[in-house]
Amino acid sequence: NFHNAAFAFYNPGEPDLICDGWTEVARNMAAKLNETNGWAALADPAKFMELKEIEDYRAMERLRRRVDEIVEDPETAEKLKPYYRNMCKRPVFNDEYLPTFNRPNVTLVDVSETKGVERITEKGIVVDGVEHEFDCIVFASGFEITTALERQFDIAPFAGRDGTSLYDHWGKGFRTLHGIMAHGFPNHFATGFVQGGVTASTTLMFEQQADHIAYIIKEAQTRGATVVEPTAEAEEDWIQTVRTYSVDNSTFTTECTPGYYNSEGEPNGRSFLGDPFWGGFYELTELLENWRSTGTLEGLVLEK
Repeated sequence: NFHNAAFAFYNPGEPDLICDGWTEVARNMAAKLNETNGWAALADPAKFMELKEIEDYRAMERLRRRVDEIVEDPETAEKLKPYYRNMCKRPVFNDEYLPTFNRPNVTLVDVSETKGVERITEKGIVVDGVEHEFDCIVFASGFEITTALERQFDIAPFAGRDGTSLYDHWGKGFRTLHGIMAHGFPNHFATGFVQGGVTASTTLMFEQQADHIAYIIKEAQTRGATVVEPTAEAEEDWIQTVRTYSVDNSTFTTECTPGYYNSEGEPNGRSFLGDPFWGGFYELTELLENWRSTGTLEGLVLEK
């Protein structure tokens, strides 16, 4: 799944420089493989996923035991336990999070059955017919990764040559060249996870994409072009490249319900995490560097 990224780039011959909650399962797997000389098992995807699921369960069971150790009320503790795969939801690493539920002025309201709050009134919030009175409501909704894509892309800056929105262009699946450009959308460059190389360091991923975009823009300007756009053929070739490296992640996303990876249970939910380049960050770096080294801007059409 998406969070295999940290494991994919772990080198057993190098010192382990990262030790945190994000990399726990990856680190435990690497340690296990080192102990058993089991790295050859990675050649078998089914065996790899079996090993990962075991370490995944161990990590989540550790978290569930930690909830019991810290949260004093058994009912509240049970509601806080994560009964899902590691990273199906964003983990909370704050040292004060769980102890907060032991405070006399803190009550956990479970909205899992009602799928959220019922309504907001003048006095507070109604959940399952019960009104909870508040002096102040803090909206901490965070960011969205499964918002309907038309909300993100069905606006003027994302309209193509014929007025088609990028959302409609991706109606049957993501279509890009190198994850940053799309046919029919001249001078449009985007960064993100869509058909790009996934790595545990998002900043490094954005740097990779920015370098590639900067190269294309510079070369286009040097050649006197004011418009640059990928061909439909180049876009299709990249789709096939992405599919060559594709990983069946359906089991993970299905078991994450309710979760943001599947739009809270929606089949075929589209989000910006969709269809990444599963060959990995460094494999993609090599592909892009080889493409740039030819100096031909293969697959791009330049107009003056």
